[in-house]
Amino acid sequence: LIKLLQEKEFDIVQLEGLYVCPYIPIIRQYSKAKIVYRSHNIEHEIWERTAALSKGLKKVYINILARRIKAFEKGFINSYDLLVPITERDGIVLNQLGNIKPAYASPTGIDSKVLVPHSKNLEHPSLFHIGSLEWSPNQEGIIWFIDRCWPAIHKKFPDLKFYVAGRRAPEWLVKRFKVPNLVYEGEVPDAYEFMNSKSIMVVPLFSGSGMRIKIIEGMALGKPIVTTPIGTEGISTMSGKNILIADSVNEFVTHIEKLITDRELFNSIGANAIEYIHEKFDNLTLANSLIDFYKQHI
Repeated sequence: LIKLLQEKEFDIVQLEGLYVCPYIPIIRQYSKAKIVYRSHNIEHEIWERTAALSKGLKKVYINILARRIKAFEKGFINSYDLLVPITERDGIVLNQLGNIKPAYASPTGIDSKVLVPHSKNLEHPSLFHIGSLEWSPNQEGIIWFIDRCWPAIHKKFPDLKFYVAGRRAPEWLVKRFKVPNLVYEGEVPDAYEFMNSKSIMVVPLFSGSGMRIKIIEGMALGKPIVTTPIGTEGISTMSGKNILIADSVNEFVTHIEKLITDRELFNSIGANAIEYIHEKFDNLTLANSLIDFYKQHI
């Protein structure tokens, strides 16, 4: 890093996430560039939410970690020149932590030339989940869905299949997938083709922070998605129009049943999702807006 900063002058040095913030003093020493903190999420929230779902000594330990990470996070507030949170909601939280530097919320976008919806091999009805299976919020959510929601859904729709795709699932989790009509795909060669081939996306999330990229991608592919309030944080979706948000087991199951039995609802949620993502999350539009923000402060 020092060698690179000595060899070339930069207008902007963008730090991707909290854990590269310790490089700020070195950047200050060797460069006159403006330092941008690109916040991917509110790190301490991930641990606070995980602690809330834990019990006993694990809960105590994770709460200690959450407090330490929050102190670490607050320690870097305002050590940068510009703040670029991934969502407006994250920007508000960082302001509450003390940020006074200029900020501009810039979400992760999509390339509509790559994310092309089609229904050539669509299996309808079907359910699917895709995401990193080594990430504890995904593990917690999938286990909750399997234990609390899937039995009722499977009883009403005995031929319905639930596909789970994702990398690095631990062995204990793979064993939990051994329930009727759950098809574990592992890491699929083409995530978008997999998503296009299935009909209803389920994203049960109860912890984590930031923006759920797979929800953005699923909406861009026209998938009706059933998720929790945490799942859609920072995306500003509208439940019943371009997504379905559930706060309980009963709501989750009911939303899925409606999407299976009501093809008009299924089609409208998917179409509205595509329209919304193309309007709000186009890569080129987002990049140009971010560049304009940078130009104002260089």
